Parts: sequence; structure tokens; C-alpha cells
Amino acid sequence: MEQRHHIIRSNMRRIRETTPVNGKKPLSLRQMADKLGTSPVQISRFETGKKSTFHHSMVARYSEVLDVPIDLFYQLKPKKTPCRQDLDLLDINNRRYEELAQTLSETQANLKKTLRLVQVQTLMLKEQQKTLKKMRRELTRRTGA
Repeated sequence: MEQRHHIIRSNMRRIRETTPVNGKKPLSLRQMADKLGTSPVQISRFETGKKSTFHHSMVARYSEVLDVPIDLFYQLKPKKTPCRQDLDLLDINNRRYEELAQTLSETQANLKKTLRLVQVQTLMLKEQQKTLKKMRRELTRRTGA
């Protein structure tokens, strides 16, 4: 059982060091620790098995943070190179992120336009209110009411 835990821990380190997160570089020990709310020393101890008890919940947290299937950590003979299916999944995910980034950019641009329109309309309403007040005063002055 300890041998299996060692393999899982090794997989955790390998996957953390090689998996880009959010289209960026893989996470360092410090970055992973920050994401998990612990210290880099604790992460290192967990990954190496030094002075740390094995917890499957930690594997689940790694899976969540790195956004990879949890079963990758439990492979006893990790693949040296990713299979075509893994590459296809990465490609699909990258395209989804690119589409989301484009949509977000378009939405932000539309929100800026809308905000500017609201600001202009607000100014126009204030001017109209001023004009109406002047007209009321003038009408009141002319009618003597």
C-alpha cells in the first residue's frame, strides 16, 4: 500500500509540474500551496512522502486545482507521452478558453458602450430637468400664479 501511495505522490508532483493552469505555466510549489491554503513545505512533504500522512482528499484537491481527471493521479504506470485523446481534450479545453476569453472581451466592450450611453442619457436628463424648472418659473412669472 505504501508503494502505491508513493506512486500516487510522484504522479501528483509530476502532474503539478507539467500541467498548465488556465493556459499559463504549471504551478510551482508555492502557487499550489497558495491555492490549497497551506505552506510550500507541507506540499513538498506530501508529494515526497516525508513526514506526511497520505490523504485521498488531497488528491481530489489537486485534481480540482489542476483541472485534470482524478484517475490520472492513480495510474500506477504513468504515460511518458500524452495519448491522442488527452491532446484532443487539451485542444478542446484551449478552444473553449479562447472562446470564453473572446466572449468576455466582447461583453466588456459592450458594457463600456452601455455605460457611456447611460452617462450621456443621465446628463441629458439633468439638462432637461433644468430646462423644465426654468420653463416652470417663467410660466409662473408670466401667469402670476
